[in-house]
Amino acid sequence: MRAMRTLGTMAVLGGAALVVYGCSAAANAPVDNSPDASGGASQDYGGGDNPSDASTTPRKDSGSTSGGGGGAYDAGPPKAPEGSPCDPSLGFSDPQASESCGMCGTQTRICQGGAADGGGPFTWAAWGACNGEVTGPDACDPSKTYAATACGNCGTMPQVCDSTTCQFETGFDCSEPANACHPGNTKFVLGASCTTSGQGRVYTCSAACSYGTPSACEVPPPDPNFITISSTVGTTVNKVFGLDADTTTGAVDAFSGCPATVDSSTLVSFIDIAINNPTARTVTVSLWDGPNNGTDDFDTVMTAYATSLYPPADMTACTKSNDDCTQGTDCTNNSSGSTDIFGWSGLTVPGSNAPTIPPNGTIMLHLALYDSATNANIKVYAKTEN
Repeated sequence: MRAMRTLGTMAVLGGAALVVYGCSAAANAPVDNSPDASGGASQDYGGGDNPSDASTTPRKDSGSTSGGGGGAYDAGPPKAPEGSPCDPSLGFSDPQASESCGMCGTQTRICQGGAADGGGPFTWAAWGACNGEVTGPDACDPSKTYAATACGNCGTMPQVCDSTTCQFETGFDCSEPANACHPGNTKFVLGASCTTSGQGRVYTCSAACSYGTPSACEVPPPDPNFITISSTVGTTVNKVFGLDADTTTGAVDAFSGCPATVDSSTLVSFIDIAINNPTARTVTVSLWDGPNNGTDDFDTVMTAYATSLYPPADMTACTKSNDDCTQGTDCTNNSSGSTDIFGWSGLTVPGSNAPTIPPNGTIMLHLALYDSATNANIKVYAKTEN
């Protein structure tokens, strides 16, 4: 269990903690060998498919081309041309008898005699076929320059071919435009020059990864981020949700249980997810999270609220909370791809930490990073327990 966070001052308006919101920010195609607004409180309505990931794994600078490739390939000094003299006594130990070719392959040639009986003069024959080349989706030719691939929110990532392996290097950061958002995501900005209390405007992220012209004044639309649990007992469903570095709120301290405390001085990335029960019975549901791609690792906090209001009116009024996985539950059985019980979080059975949902009802799950604001794609699991 992590140590309890020291809390700062919590701003409360009518019993509700002050929440600060904001909006967030391909194929291996070779190129020719030649060198080459608004103020107010907002909630991002982004779907669960934001491709921007930021993890604790060290990444390369997307502007770097260290490690070879991208025009830095050196084939070495040229070999003696076909028909030039050679020494047959050296055989294939002669460095002139073989050379690299293609994608880290090798081609060889023989030193042959010109006379019918194999006598001299001896000259180099033509090169044979290229053998042993690297194959597969990550194979590349280090003598070529490759176009950057699209990634994240209108970002790009370089493709650098490693001349020693003939495979594309990995670990580069995705370079995204400043304040880029995910196309199709929406955010609601409360106020935004609307004269009626409780109204605001919806902004939609364009194909250019920027928020465009706002809508007319309206009340907040329903939560677009949701999971509908299965009606079958024992069945688990999952969905990926994107947390944005610029969509933040005060950190909910789940260490001490519910009611929770909110540290308004520590702003963290978050998303509020509606958990829907489509059945005519009260259901206990286990909720936990894990990495989307099997490698990212984030420190998360989960709190559940007995409300369908988005976001919850009072962030302190949770019904269940946890900032760790409970040993021996679905949260740590590798179904999430991780056994880190102190990083990922879960509200699970066994124990009394799994929330209940009334018949045909909805509860709200508040998923947040523990103490940081960064882009994160996180997979959330929901298991119907009864």
